Parts: sequence; C-alpha cells; structure tokens
Amino acid sequence: MRERYVKAGGALVFCRYRPAARGRPTFLFVHGLGDSGLSFEPAFARPELEGCGLIVPDLPGFGRSSAAADYGFAAQAGRLAEVVTRLGAARGLYVVAHSMGAIPAVALCESELAPHIQGLVLVEGSITQFGAFISAKAEAAYERGEFTRWFEADFLEHFIRETYVRRFPFCAGYYASLRFCRPPAFLASALEMRRLARSLQEPWSHETGARYASLALPRLYVYGRSSLAAETVRFLDVHGLAARALEADCHFVMLELPDAFYGLLAEVALRPG
Repeated sequence: MRERYVKAGGALVFCRYRPAARGRPTFLFVHGLGDSGLSFEPAFARPELEGCGLIVPDLPGFGRSSAAADYGFAAQAGRLAEVVTRLGAARGLYVVAHSMGAIPAVALCESELAPHIQGLVLVEGSITQFGAFISAKAEAAYERGEFTRWFEADFLEHFIRETYVRRFPFCAGYYASLRFCRPPAFLASALEMRRLARSLQEPWSHETGARYASLALPRLYVYGRSSLAAETVRFLDVHGLAARALEADCHFVMLELPDAFYGLLAEVALRPG
C-alpha cells in the first residue's frame, strides 16, 4: 500500500493506493458519511484482489484529506475523477461505493470518465429515502440549532462509541474516522442527502436512485439481508436491478463479511471472459 496526497478540485485528497499489474483492473473505493478510506483499507491484504489496482481516497472534509470550499457531491465526484486520472488508472476501472459514497459514485459514472468504467458496485448505497436515519437526525439537530452538540455527544460518543461499536466491534474504525471528520463536511453532506431524498415523488426513489437505475454500465447492489430497509429492496426489485444479499446484520457489510464481500468483487471483475 502506498500513500499520497493528490491535489484535486481545490483540495488535497489523501489516497491509499496500489498500481495494477499488467492486465488487471483497478478498483476505486468510495466511503460513506463521516467515514474514511479506513473502511476499505483491508482490500490491500485480500488475496482475491492480488495484482489489482486499488485507490482508496478520503473525500475532502473526511479522514486525512484537507478541508474544501465545496462539499457538494458534484464537486466530490469531480475530485474523484481527477484522482483516478492523476494516478493513471482511468481505464479498466471498477467503482465500489458504500452508503453515502453511492451519490458521488453515480455522478462519476455519468462523467467524461464513464466510457472507461467497467462496472459499479454499491454497498448499501444511498439510492432511496429509506434507512437514512443518521442524515435525518443530523438535519433535525441542525434545524434545532443543536448540530454541534448532537454530533459530538449524541451521535459520536453515545450512539457510535457506546452502542454501535459495542454491538459491532469491527466498526471501531468508523469511530476513528469520525474523530478526524470535519463537522461542516458531515453536515453539508447530510443536508444534501436529505435534499436528494425528497427530490422525487416516485415511490422508493430519489434523484440518485433514478440516475442509478438509468446507468448503462454493469451494476450490482450488495446489501446485508438483515440491515437494508425493505423499501430499498423493493426499489431494486421493481427496477430489475442486479442485487446480491449477504448474511450480514450491519450496514458495513464489507467489514462484517470480508471474505464474502471481496470474493464477490473478484467474481464481478475477474471472472473469465
């Protein structure tokens, strides 16, 4: 694993990366709300991805990346495109995005980079208004004028450290990422997530969900059988979208079931023919 800062879109983007061996694809991993590349750092040790290129950035405002003037998802997608291009990995690319990361990932798949993207894998990606309780609570706290107190006490220390990590110890890295997260970036992302969730009147959908359903490239939606909202499962079924349920209880499917998850990525990108 190598580490590098890449200047992109007016910010410094911290990247963990590994160049691809000849003839092997590259995976770009995009983290979720408040998170960082720590959630996908285990990819570097996975035998299933041996020889594959890996790019694991911290989005600006999160992890070890710098602050940015604009935390909007369009700006973040533009930065991802710049990172991939500057690291020389624009061709043979698979995009893997968790939770909130689905939103800039879908935008990336609609960008000038789209012809070079071989596939998109969403891991419990934010494509419907259901199950987004963290962004909803952040918005409610902001509207009460209590976002800072909610973020530091109710969310970070009480819910994540005392409740979530006790139930799912493998999510300790998420707590660590939140300690590095810049609260303005978290809030801006949460508020935009809420706007997108209310952007369409169609059942089970929002703007990103509609755009995801319309993408022409190969897609796969991966989720935990016990962790995804039933309405989102219904959305996938109604639109005939390829999906794979794993026996996970936690939103961080890739951390709970790494063998199954990374085996699935290898199946998607490395199958013969």
